Amino acid sequence: MELTDYLQAFRRHWLLIAFIIFLAVDAAALVNWKMPKIYEANAMVFITADSRTSSSYENSQFSMQRVKSYPDLVYSPEVLNPVEANRELNMSQSEIRASVSATNPTETVYVKVTADANDADKAALLANLVASSLVNHIKDVESSGSSQTTAVLPVVAVPAVASSWAKSPNIAVNLALGALAGLSVGMLVALARSRYSRRICSPSDVESATGLPVLAQIAEEPVNRRVTKHQDTNELAYRELWTSVLLRTSGQLPRVMLLTSAGDSPSDGSGPVLRGASRFLASTGRSVCALDLDSTGEPAFPGHVDHLGFTEVLAEKAALPEASYKVDDGPLTVVPRGIHTISPGDTHITRRAGTVVKEIADNFEIVITHAGYYPNPIGMALVAPVADGVLILASYGVTTSTQLGRASLELKALGVTPLGVVLIDVPLRQRTYGMPPVGQHKQAAH
Repeated sequence: MELTDYLQAFRRHWLLIAFIIFLAVDAAALVNWKMPKIYEANAMVFITADSRTSSSYENSQFSMQRVKSYPDLVYSPEVLNPVEANRELNMSQSEIRASVSATNPTETVYVKVTADANDADKAALLANLVASSLVNHIKDVESSGSSQTTAVLPVVAVPAVASSWAKSPNIAVNLALGALAGLSVGMLVALARSRYSRRICSPSDVESATGLPVLAQIAEEPVNRRVTKHQDTNELAYRELWTSVLLRTSGQLPRVMLLTSAGDSPSDGSGPVLRGASRFLASTGRSVCALDLDSTGEPAFPGHVDHLGFTEVLAEKAALPEASYKVDDGPLTVVPRGIHTISPGDTHITRRAGTVVKEIADNFEIVITHAGYYPNPIGMALVAPVADGVLILASYGVTTSTQLGRASLELKALGVTPLGVVLIDVPLRQRTYGMPPVGQHKQAAH
């Protein structure tokens, strides 16, 4: 995978990534809530040395040398026994030893006594008791020698106070780590889904499944607040579509263009594509006829449900002028599905579908129709052989690579090589603007 593939995978699955981050942060919050709070308290013991025969500088150096050996004394029984005897503390010597520590900050004459406990007041009490006991023990040790000429004077300079903040858990750090872990897992899941998912979500998915290029990407139907952006986007998309078709057909638009949806049933987006594509061509001044043959999806041009249509022409129950109507009195003519029911078993009628489509094409510059996998009323297999160009419609995130590959193979079995694939129902944020030149795609095998 290239960098663009990674970015596309993250953008495509950003909701999944956000959901995993949300779960991870919730888990971190739960851990914070379940973990016991630990409070820390610190007491500072100040060490000085006094000698009548030494200068202040020498006394200071003596203190600096001696203080380095004092932190280890906090673990001695002589320091811990008096602390254990304190009834208010109520801790064993092993518990005290595990809860306290002492350090000598660099280049100082201080001993920093640290105590941890699940209660702030208890931590402060423990730190002060240990510091006082350490002071007493240092005095005993330093005064035990008869030849001692320098007196060591330890004192608790800064008593410990109860903290209002717990040392652990560190809520901010844990939540940040949870979010980071969720982001990492979410990105890995997104990459895995993109790599192993069988759903079509990008031009590279289409090319991998069929070897065909994506000629255009049609945006999904808009919500009210984005109507203008949707319309502007799809106007460019239809212009891009027909430009790509011209490049694939050496500059000549097909007289009969078939749109067929990949999959066992047509996508609801095929009707809007038929409507948008035919209206765009009609806006260029060409006489266009849109055959709305697919009865399994929404009508491409609503409002004429009970109008005579293609089934009546096919069954020779009406002529084309009766079974069609103009759109906005312009060059676009629509032939609806019709109200006559044709059974797939009426082969003497359905076999005429291709002939009727060609007869209709004699009256227009371009005929655009869509037909699905099943004959409702006319299937793709009956129209494709008479079409000059076929486009496969793949619904973003719905159509699978298996369905798309099967649609391509079925058309080739009929002797028809599709011009390419049109991705429909593409979210606006996912749409790629400016498709790569058609010549850069791998040509479909004949």
